[in-house]
Parts: sequence; structure tokens; C-alpha cells
Amino acid sequence: MALPRYLHEIQRQIEGWAREFGLDFFDVIFELLPYDAINMVAAYGGFPTRYPHWRFGMDYEQLSKSYGYGLSKIYETTAIKRELQVR
Repeated sequence: MALPRYLHEIQRQIEGWAREFGLDFFDVIFELLPYDAINMVAAYGGFPTRYPHWRFGMDYEQLSKSYGYGLSKIYETTAIKRELQVR
């Protein structure tokens, strides 16, 4: 899901300030996900990088039940993706 317009404008404003201070940074890609998709990502320990295991399903089920009962809520998750430049 794309960012709402007001959040996109805030992102551009912050990037402008960072560049004014001479900071060099990687592009940040924000995505808004529903709770079940966030639970799936969290169960994998971030975005999946290897073959799925039954343990991930067990973790997902625990996260989903915990959210459903109002015991926990994941507000954000972070994945770092860096492109390597070969010289």
C-alpha cells in the first residue's frame, strides 16, 4: 500500500533537511501493512530469506492469537536492504 500523501510530504521534507546537513543515506521505502501481514513478517524474523520451516507457522499463530486477544501489537518492523556496488 502506498503512503498517504501527507506522510509522503513529511518524508520528502525530512529527506531535504538531511541533505542540507550533508548527510548521505540510502532510500527508505515505507509500506503500510495490515496486522496479519505484519505478523507474517515478524514470524519470519524479518522478511524471509530462507526456506520456510514449521516453526514460522507456529510463531505466526502465536502472534495472531496474542493480537486477537489484545495482549500485544506490533507497530513497526524494519528490513535493511542495501545494494552492493561492484567496482
